[in-house]
Amino acid sequence: MLHALLLVVAAACPPNTFCNTSGPPTTGVLHGAAIRATDDAWVVGAQGVARHWNGKDWTTTTTGSVDRLRAVLPLGPRDVWVVGSQSVLHFDGAWRPVPFESPLDGYLGAIVEPRPGAIWVLGQKPLQIEGGSLRPLTSAASTFGTGGHPVEAVACGPDDVWALVAVSSGVVLHHWNGVDVRILRQPFRMDAGSMVCVDNVAWVSTDDSVLACTRKGCRAVTAPPKPRLLNATFGPMLSSGDTLFLWRKDKFQPIGDAAPDSIGGAARSLDEVLFFGAHGTVDWFKGAAAATTRAARLPFLLGVAATPDGKAWAISNHGVFSFANERWTRDESFPGKLDDRQPLSIWGSSSSNVWIVAGGRAWRFDGTSWKPMTDSKVKTEQVWGRGPDDVYTFGESSLRHWNGAKWSEVAAMKPGRSGRSITGSATKVWALATDGRPDWHRRLSPTETSGEIIVLEAGKVSTLEASAEFSTITFGGGVLWATMSFGVQRLTDTGWKPVDAISGQGVVPTPGGALLLNGNSASEWNGKTFSFTQLPGQVVAGASAGNIVWLVGDQTALRRAP
Repeated sequence: MLHALLLVVAAACPPNTFCNTSGPPTTGVLHGAAIRATDDAWVVGAQGVARHWNGKDWTTTTTGSVDRLRAVLPLGPRDVWVVGSQSVLHFDGAWRPVPFESPLDGYLGAIVEPRPGAIWVLGQKPLQIEGGSLRPLTSAASTFGTGGHPVEAVACGPDDVWALVAVSSGVVLHHWNGVDVRILRQPFRMDAGSMVCVDNVAWVSTDDSVLACTRKGCRAVTAPPKPRLLNATFGPMLSSGDTLFLWRKDKFQPIGDAAPDSIGGAARSLDEVLFFGAHGTVDWFKGAAAATTRAARLPFLLGVAATPDGKAWAISNHGVFSFANERWTRDESFPGKLDDRQPLSIWGSSSSNVWIVAGGRAWRFDGTSWKPMTDSKVKTEQVWGRGPDDVYTFGESSLRHWNGAKWSEVAAMKPGRSGRSITGSATKVWALATDGRPDWHRRLSPTETSGEIIVLEAGKVSTLEASAEFSTITFGGGVLWATMSFGVQRLTDTGWKPVDAISGQGVVPTPGGALLLNGNSASEWNGKTFSFTQLPGQVVAGASAGNIVWLVGDQTALRRAP
């Protein structure tokens, strides 16, 4: 198996300060990668970023561009070409833009070298680099890659070049055979183009399959779900989920681990595999020098649970992660289905009482293993509690209570409603139900029966009116808060009131009040006033236990300890 040599930064947090326990900051979305040698690799991406690997470290070079760089073609240590949406750059020791002979028509999308010294740049009109500038491609290949937006191209030879072109009906495959341009006229669905040429075969990954194409045509081969081909010319290699696959004996076989949340990469050998993520991360997977264990690189985290002993658990649609001994590790034992297209929820009170709702079921970690706590027929969407024998789950049918031995229904939900959020205090439980997912468009035509909040107190059930715009509710600092797409409201004696000048995406209860999250900042409520806090990362959710506050989000896990 291949393993990642990754480093997790776990420096001690200064008192009352949020520190990132998930590693160094990232550079933004990456789109392309290529490896020329062991000490010469490149990744490129948004805002003109181009990073170089010298065999030991990554360095960010100054391109002078803010374009979205889509693909990189390294021909030598000082001969590197990059294509962006509206520019072409060349590196010969320093980056310089390549001038256009005539104004650019549309967006650019791919770059190939059909033969030494000939470089094609594909867009709505194909170009060639000649005499240090970009000129229209005037040969019989002048229609190659046209008719839409090219997203990827690969050259198997001077008369054997392939391109993926996005059109309104999907993606079509273009082929230049040295005489004319042929088009595979059956569009197929693809979120992102992915191609590589190996032994004169052009491999193309679609949303659910892989095509192997030659001059005679294309055939579909069996592939794992959502395959993404890597830029590897020694053999067709792809990632699917968190697994790396190689084409062996006429099928894709798993050979190791892929970086969580990776969207592409390149490989020079099985010992040198490079992955890049949607949020700027770059990971080397070194098979020959593999470590026996690997630290987890966190994907986009959607929720977190904290315990008074300083431990934490976090979830995403890429897995479950736990924090202990100043280190994040991936929990490979969680048996549930993690998919953010369905509600995901997490809560815990101790290291032996952690609950996760995923795939419509509730699971509990008892310190040793995960066990299902609800039947799959009883759809569960949210979880919250006070201790191991006082846990509430909320689903499309009812609010239910676990007393440590058995379940009981404490409140029924109106038909057609969905369990959106649940929170509570020492004496009350609030459960938010709306008629489907909240939608800011409803601001234009609100409905009279948009939702409700079920209130449980001293065994009695009552309801509060809720807006269709409410997405979560949280109790913190003595206040019941509700978040929306465009703001926060709090419950007062006279009803729900907007929180002026505060745009919160989530609310986290803290020992002294509450944090209203807003991307890489937060507004902290101390019971009377708000104060502004800058955060070293993008966050969307959080939890607190004792005097420790955790925030999680875009490859970010922040901790504040006293």
